Amino acid sequence: MNERVFHRILQFRRLIPGASAIQRYRSNRQYMSRPRDIFAINFRNPLGLSGMDHDGKFFNQLSDFGFGFVAIGPFSTKDNRSSILSAVREIRSAPVRTVLAASLSRDPSHTDEEDILEDYLIPFTLLYDFVDMVIVDMFAPEPESITDILDELLSLRICYENHLPIILRIPRKLQGDDLKQTLDFAMLSGIDGIIMTGVEGVKIARQITKGRVPVIGSLMKKTPEEAAAMLELGADLIEIDGKTADNCIRLPRTIMKYLSANQTQP
Repeated sequence: MNERVFHRILQFRRLIPGASAIQRYRSNRQYMSRPRDIFAINFRNPLGLSGMDHDGKFFNQLSDFGFGFVAIGPFSTKDNRSSILSAVREIRSAPVRTVLAASLSRDPSHTDEEDILEDYLIPFTLLYDFVDMVIVDMFAPEPESITDILDELLSLRICYENHLPIILRIPRKLQGDDLKQTLDFAMLSGIDGIIMTGVEGVKIARQITKGRVPVIGSLMKKTPEEAAAMLELGADLIEIDGKTADNCIRLPRTIMKYLSANQTQP
């Protein structure tokens, strides 16, 4: 089932009284509750979801499948302000039932530095007061192309009363000296966490950072064994990059049941 069809089903279920409550009941098993405190946030469990709610409409329905956090977006100025404000209205319209992250990215058509910076700053300021953390998608393999943007976001954060965690998603293709330079920057700049893809990515990040920066492991194979391996290597959280409905419906229970049965510590 592709994402568009799945969204239509979720939209229909929103109209059925009690449908969300039934799904929450079905996912409310003991093995789904493995609390984890990261970034001064209490997560129901270490498993999150990204890539399945680009417009910020279905985060509560997606969390009902048992996720510890849900990332909406990615947002950029390509989505225009009205689309981002629509997501804000959705968040404000009902109590959020999960830890909510907002992913920020660039408009691929933008090449001018000021336009790219605006891609991140506008959704950052509009969403800041309505989410629990911000994920910044690194758009290019060169570390210097993102450090200026991160510096701007970190400086802007000082203007707010609450400290919103800023997490850098590092592309899998970033390797060698460029990866080390980026991880060194993360440790020195004040970035709160990083996202690495695959078991090897988590392993390398933990070796370089030595635990000084929380690591979120993005599942590449999307198997319980991969999730367990990431946690055993020291990943603080793990995430599924949605793409298909099966990854939202069945996979959370499969992974969390496996972790519980094998006593893997989050």
